[in-house]
Amino acid sequence: EKLGHKVWLWTYPNKYGTLALPGIPNFSMHAWGEFYRQRKDMIFGGFAECETDRWFYNHLNQYVFGRVMWDNAADPDALIREYLERMFGGGEVSRRMGAVVDGLERKWMEEVVGNYVDTPVGPKCIVPDDETLWTKVYSPEYIASVAADLAAAKAAVPQAAADRDLVLARIDLYDREIYRPLKEASDAYLSRQRAIAGQRKLRAGEDIAFVPFTANLGGVIGGKPKLGTESDVRSTARMWKTDRDLCVRFDCAEPRMDDICAIVRERNHKFLWQDNNVEFFFSPSGSRKSGYHVIVNSEGSIATLPWVAKGQSATEGKAWNPEIRTDIRKEKDRWTCEIAVPLSSIGPIAPSMPVNFCRSRILKTPGTYHQLFISSPLARKFWDSDGYAVIEL
Repeated sequence: EKLGHKVWLWTYPNKYGTLALPGIPNFSMHAWGEFYRQRKDMIFGGFAECETDRWFYNHLNQYVFGRVMWDNAADPDALIREYLERMFGGGEVSRRMGAVVDGLERKWMEEVVGNYVDTPVGPKCIVPDDETLWTKVYSPEYIASVAADLAAAKAAVPQAAADRDLVLARIDLYDREIYRPLKEASDAYLSRQRAIAGQRKLRAGEDIAFVPFTANLGGVIGGKPKLGTESDVRSTARMWKTDRDLCVRFDCAEPRMDDICAIVRERNHKFLWQDNNVEFFFSPSGSRKSGYHVIVNSEGSIATLPWVAKGQSATEGKAWNPEIRTDIRKEKDRWTCEIAVPLSSIGPIAPSMPVNFCRSRILKTPGTYHQLFISSPLARKFWDSDGYAVIEL
């Protein structure tokens, strides 16, 4: 209206960041069609950037998008009915397949991306956590219902149909591209939960070795890790409790001490995480739903942050500024950091406390200058509290 003419529209209905959920179909064809149709008098056309992990997840979205771009008066519901009729021949077969595609869209649009909160930078989607995704949204019962609909659709294909083999092949395509990846992702979740439950409990005072952190930090499905992770640089941490403090000691081997990159910063500086640093996350209550995060760089600068798990991400809780004491020591081939957090600032500690120790190795010189290490190999991100090991203090 302000410009006085129509505009081009660029949208991002993709699986990116917290929506990078492998194996979960992002069917949203009705939503795509209605979105563009409702704006037909305001736009010349549009571009939909729609990365996903399997091409099939987008085929119906893009089909409806293309048809509406060609004819902006087209009815998305009619387009999808036509798709089902032409793909599966109508009747009970199309009805069953319609139940599959409509069910997938409802799951994605209403239960995965349908929860928004307002933030200073605009609305933010709160994606359900893994437990909710795989026990409620895409529960074993729901996944079994998809398999049952596909089996019923195959059984309903008339024996005498001239295109019987083609229709059966198309149903098999849904089985291969929708049901099986969904089932495999569900099985992977259940397997991971068993592995987490079976992790060895850490002991107070023991040296806990780190492993290279190789998660896809970019959040783009199919992408490569942004940061180098191969290294023989050894890192360990130990944690213990005194009458007064929760104590942590990091020992970071570093053959290139002259190259470590960190500067003195004010307390809770927003860019402290970019320095050469160590950090740890812990959930004193044992809930894994909330806790504290401490970062100390190799110059002794500190950040202390409370966190609250929200779906696939964590957000900062209320301010937390305990009087932490630190001791940084640098030697020719390593640096160490001792941290003491007053118990009075934490509250009661559960007998088995989830914890994750991390190291960011940041160097000044080119090459492998940014490496990440983690003590909980089943955690997919530093703040993935569901994957933390537990320590008995």
